[in-house]
This record gives sequence, C-alpha cells and structure tokens, in this order.
Amino acid sequence: MPSLRCLEHLILSLLVFTCLTSGYDASSNTNIAMYYGQGPGENELGLAHFCESNGVDIIPLGFMNRYLAQANGYPGTNFGGSCFAENFTAPGYNGVNDPALNDLQKKCPTMVSGIPHCQSLGKKILLSLGGQVVTENSYALTSVEDAEYMADFLWGAFGPLNPSANWSRPFDTEGVVNEVDGFDFDIEHVNPGEQEYYIILITRLRSYFDTADKQYLITGAPQCLFPDQQMGDIINQVQFDILFVQYYNTPQCSAREWVSSNPGFGISTNMENSSGFKKNFDALVTSLPGSKSKDTRVYIGLLGSTSAGLSGDYLNPASEVAPLIKAHFCNPYFGGVMIFDAGHSEQNVEEDGKPFYEEIKDILV
Repeated sequence: MPSLRCLEHLILSLLVFTCLTSGYDASSNTNIAMYYGQGPGENELGLAHFCESNGVDIIPLGFMNRYLAQANGYPGTNFGGSCFAENFTAPGYNGVNDPALNDLQKKCPTMVSGIPHCQSLGKKILLSLGGQVVTENSYALTSVEDAEYMADFLWGAFGPLNPSANWSRPFDTEGVVNEVDGFDFDIEHVNPGEQEYYIILITRLRSYFDTADKQYLITGAPQCLFPDQQMGDIINQVQFDILFVQYYNTPQCSAREWVSSNPGFGISTNMENSSGFKKNFDALVTSLPGSKSKDTRVYIGLLGSTSAGLSGDYLNPASEVAPLIKAHFCNPYFGGVMIFDAGHSEQNVEEDGKPFYEEIKDILV
C-alpha cells in the first residue's frame, strides 16, 4: 500500500495535471528534466517549443565542454544544431594568449531568446558543464585557483547581472539580461585530485546563491554505477539539489537491466526482483542521508529514443517505463525522470501522436 506521503503526491500530481499548470516543483515526484542541445541533425527545434509543452519542467542546456584553461580564457560550448559558430579572439588565461588555442564562440539565437520565455512559464533552465569526453582533457579544472575563478566566471557570466563587473555575458541580448537558474555537472572524466577542485567550485557557487533574490539549483548527472568514479566524492561533500542519474549506456545497472529482471512487475507481481539497477539505486539512496546531498532528489535517467545512446537501453513507455516508475514512485528520494535528449525525444512519436517525453509525463501524473 502506498505511504501517506506518496498518496499526497499522487493527489497533488492529479490536481496539477487537471489544471494544466506547468513548471518545476521541488516537492513533486512528477518532474521531467530533458537535456537540450545535442539532438540529431542541424536544425534543432527552438528551446521555446519544448518549454511550451507540459511534458517538461527542467531543461539543462548541454554542454559547456571546454573550460577556461582549455579554451584560453573563454569557455568552449557545443549546443549542436541550435547554434552556429563564429570565430573570436580568446582573451588569454594565466598570462597566455596564443591564437592557436582560440575556441569557437557559439551563437544561439533561438536558444537565447527561449530562456526568458521558458522561465516565464515556470521552467528551470540550467547550464550543463562537461558531457561526453572527446579527448582526455577536453575539460578539466587544474588547480584551486582555477576552480575559484571558474566559479566567479560562471556566476558573473550566467548569473545575475552585476553592472559594476566586467564579465562577458554570452546569453544576454540587446536590452535583455538572461540568467540561468543553476548549473548542472555531467562530469565524465576527472584527473587524479580533480574532484577536490569541483568541490571548491560548487561550494563557491553556493556562497553566491545565498546573495541572490531567486532560487538557484546545483544538479549532477552521475553514471549509474555506485559510487560514480568521476563524481562520487563531489556528491558526498557538496550539496546537490537533484541527481539526474544516467541509467543508460552502462549495461550492468541500466534501466533496461531492471526491465529484463522484472518481466511481470505490475502485472503478475509487485515484488521487485534483484537486479544491478536495484543494487545501485538502493546503494545511492542509502548513502544520501549521511552526505551533504541528503536533501537531493533522484531522477531516473532514460534515453529519448533508440538513437540517443545504446539502442538496446531504450525503453518502451507503456510496457517498460511504466512498471519501472511504479516500482520507485514512492521512494522518498524519487523526484521524476531525466531524458536525454530533447531532439531525439521529439522525433520519437508514439502511436497516440505524442513525443516520448510527453508520454513519460503522462505516466508520472
């Protein structure tokens, strides 16, 4: 039988769905987070398109995939088909100004214009750092000072406008100040000792959050094996508001592995069988009470289509995702579902004409 808290969430979710209100609710377990910027093809639909759907509540923009030290003083970004590139002169970093290190500054008109529109609809827009590793040090923090400066840069460039500061503001347009609602860390490679630098970076960012007039979020996207080798110490030692755990591309703990281990769940039985997914999910949520992330919410990360990752890890919404959600919906740490990513999910239209992410939202509510 569901707990009283779970029943309260169910009633609240139904009310929210009936009223067709939308937007992120930190207390809800029916949130959808969906990455934007890595969709297939060169013509990614505008950010506003996804925010106007009730099927998404949080959108991490991915990715800032080169840091200041690797891009000579200005971060490198890859937002896929939502942007076009323009050469620019890097300002230099730590006294070095080598034109050969210049990166590409992305120009993203539909993405940038969509940020305030999305926020007006109650959606949270995050800037995601990291992502897929192209080369071993395509992004890296190199020292305590580098981590502190990176925090200052992120806050100055993407947080609230400080008129007295001289930060570049990549998302601002003429007469419009665009700030994100927080920062996501999808760290898939760290050098020895580098987790300490991320701890310093996030701690410093959080100190700036305390001075702001709105809520900012810190989220992370660890791999599903617990503890995540790249982010385990970071999650344990600094506060994350949400963890978008990637239950895909790692077969031994994937959502697909749970489905294969529980073929009759919700039909012939409500008893969850042992599985690599269950082992790692339970280990994660059991570790949280003793960590700095004790108040975090865990989102089950899924692929938006067969082409978004390992094709075998894709789950059918009705027959495979629904039982998985049913099994975990009442866990006090469960906050919703993360989907990678918007472009793939949009093109994955189900039989009733809805894209994948809207199908998943329907299952949640």
